[in-house]
Amino acid sequence: MDIAKKPKFLLYSRWCEQIGELPVLAAHHRQEINGEDRLDLDITQPLAKGDRILWTDGRRWDEHVVDAESQSHDGGETFSASCVRALQADLSAKQVREWKANVSASAAVAELLKLTAWTSGEVSAAGATATFEFERASVYECLLQVCGAFGLELRQDIEVGEAGVTARRVSLVSRMGGDHGTRFDYGHDLAGISKEVLDTEVCTAVYGYGKDSLWCYVADADALKLWGVPGPDGEPTHAEGVFEDSSVADKAALEAAAKAWLEVHKQPEVTYDARIPFAPLKDVRLGDTVHVVDRDFTPELRLKARVGSLERDILRGEASSATFGTVVSVLPDVLSRAYDASARAMNAVASVNPDAIVEKVDERYAADGATVRMLTLDDKKSAEQAVGALTVDASGALLWNGRKVAIVEEPAS
Repeated sequence: MDIAKKPKFLLYSRWCEQIGELPVLAAHHRQEINGEDRLDLDITQPLAKGDRILWTDGRRWDEHVVDAESQSHDGGETFSASCVRALQADLSAKQVREWKANVSASAAVAELLKLTAWTSGEVSAAGATATFEFERASVYECLLQVCGAFGLELRQDIEVGEAGVTARRVSLVSRMGGDHGTRFDYGHDLAGISKEVLDTEVCTAVYGYGKDSLWCYVADADALKLWGVPGPDGEPTHAEGVFEDSSVADKAALEAAAKAWLEVHKQPEVTYDARIPFAPLKDVRLGDTVHVVDRDFTPELRLKARVGSLERDILRGEASSATFGTVVSVLPDVLSRAYDASARAMNAVASVNPDAIVEKVDERYAADGATVRMLTLDDKKSAEQAVGALTVDASGALLWNGRKVAIVEEPAS
């Protein structure tokens, strides 16, 4: 099936039987990395829950499944349908009762997809392994945990032939999108765009710590001039941070990893939120890199930002809203942080006698309607001591014993 030069929507039944071309009055596609992916349609005919929409924006084919529908008789009969990404709809319907393993990303994906009509596509993080304990979760939820463990992004890949979709693949990639040279200039008088400078520390040098006593020091002289701190004599000195990776045993590898960390942290982290159609964002896609010149800073800040969420008007061919910045893929960051933090917490109590660890419900959080389970240490020689509870709240923030935890992001070494 050739890709159309303009938007086109094809309707299929739940069982992938082609019904015909679907006339569409309006179409909006909302996406975020490892998060929401919905297609909202205004149409002239009713659709059934579970119907499949195969559509193209003129560049690539995509597939969504009807999740909800509403009907209106105001000024004529019209229908609205909200559709979820096919990957999420299909894989949320299959459950993993229990599965525990220490495996690579590709092995985890292959195992999770065994009972589905989807197959493995591109899977990054070759050679790395992680330990998973899946229980009473959907295949889709498990895949998001795999993404969190390896810092990957979930992508739906489909192949289309004359009869419709011929292959459905799940890809877990290191990053979606590309760099197509899109430039964005931010200034004081730019309407419709909001900006947030995050409260993360800016570092001009970093101590890198690896396995055993291995360490290194990496500094950036240019960053020192802009973001250093005054020393005893008033001259600029380095604002220093720490990078740790106990798996690195080679000095050169540690220096390279520390340098990569410093590249991310040597300037302020900024996000931009565009809530109106904006010309430079017309051709961007989810995960794309946007070159930003921010004239609010002195000297002006030049950075590379990624598009982390995007809403497009498919019929008009323009982006109606987008979020892009140095920290944009909020959900995968949360998943990755939660996985790393829980792994650290488990390592912290690994040396404790398992018989001394007791799990109980913390009633302090019951008033908020939450069930928080605490791990406690009872050595029978002293009063009960709390080891701690690691949770993620509704906003995606990581909590340790009910208090928000700030975790420094570290690039893969």
